[in-house]
Amino acid sequence: MWVNMEAQLLCLERKYLRGVPFYIINLMKALDNRNRNQYMLSFFDYHKERNNKRYIEEYLYQHLTHTELCECNSLSFKDIIDATASDDHSCYSSKTYSQYMGKKADLYHFPAPINIPHNVDGKIVVTVHDVLPLLDEYKQYWTGDHQTNFLNTIKYIKENEEIYIIAVSKNTKGDLERILDIGRDRIIVVPEAYDEKKLFCDKNRERIKSVVDGPYLLYLGAIDYRKGIVEIIEAFDMIKQHYFDIKLVLAGNTEQIFQVKLEKALMKCKNRKDIVISGFVSEDQKRVLLSCAEIFLFPSEYEGFGLPILEAMACQVPIITTNVSSIPEVGGDAVLYTRKNDSCDLADKIEYLLNSKLDRTKYVEKGKVQLNKFSWDKTAALTEKAYVKCYGRNYE
Repeated sequence: MWVNMEAQLLCLERKYLRGVPFYIINLMKALDNRNRNQYMLSFFDYHKERNNKRYIEEYLYQHLTHTELCECNSLSFKDIIDATASDDHSCYSSKTYSQYMGKKADLYHFPAPINIPHNVDGKIVVTVHDVLPLLDEYKQYWTGDHQTNFLNTIKYIKENEEIYIIAVSKNTKGDLERILDIGRDRIIVVPEAYDEKKLFCDKNRERIKSVVDGPYLLYLGAIDYRKGIVEIIEAFDMIKQHYFDIKLVLAGNTEQIFQVKLEKALMKCKNRKDIVISGFVSEDQKRVLLSCAEIFLFPSEYEGFGLPILEAMACQVPIITTNVSSIPEVGGDAVLYTRKNDSCDLADKIEYLLNSKLDRTKYVEKGKVQLNKFSWDKTAALTEKAYVKCYGRNYE
């Protein structure tokens, strides 16, 4: 069976890549390695104006053996974005998706529920990572066009019963069933995983001296509105009276919508001089930052999956996170849970772990066991089962 994976979301500079692009990269490597199907990667680049092919080749295509590349140069992806926002899909009605790409597939896998063309001439599987734009408490953080595109795409998925959904967690599946009333038979849970080849314990502190020197607490990921960043800063201020030498590293790109709130929190912090805002860090720096941290802090309000938790486990660092949304599915009993939006409780949990090397070691050892539940090969195998269910027959 020919399977087309849309790779448009890889067409970004590396520093802007987040969860979905890494999902595409790691899943496609695993699928290609298993070699159970024939695969295509598709993307748009009108008249090759953006040279998107360089991103696809750099991040992914050079690592694949059994996958073809399909590039559309006669239609802009912006046309599809605009079509989704207006719910007017006449811009590409003269051709099917496969005609634009130059090759027909049996099944088309879209790695995120946004901007799915309505001229796809084959079975469709869509991966849903979370439903944040549908949740009342987070709607304010989404721009009008992005939210409209998400809602219109979700509406299209809901109304077309032949479209199957891969949910990256049981929590996301539950959200889809509860909020959208999508039948559970159309939703297959396929957990994500971590990059086993890139993520391993590396305590070479020399490689991160330019970022931080001495003991530190770490948050690593997008610095935005739902990650508990303000609570981390407040908790850090509370513990500093007992731990004079420790620093706090906030690593990752800051979302523009969160910038003002971050600056206000930093201004209130009495220990601002001991907080490092590193910005984007490379994969090598990320591994060492995680491995050398005293504790990894991830007090998120909501996660579709919670990949940073697995990454921290792989780097053998104790983790404090929240017992909300999908996080317990990922963390199991290998993490210490704190209450959501509670900086005092977070400070107590930090002090608890800092005071007990034995407990820090206990959580690290449990993390090694928990990691065994996740791998990209397992994710790929379950994804292949989702393809079988969507396609409607056993093709092996």
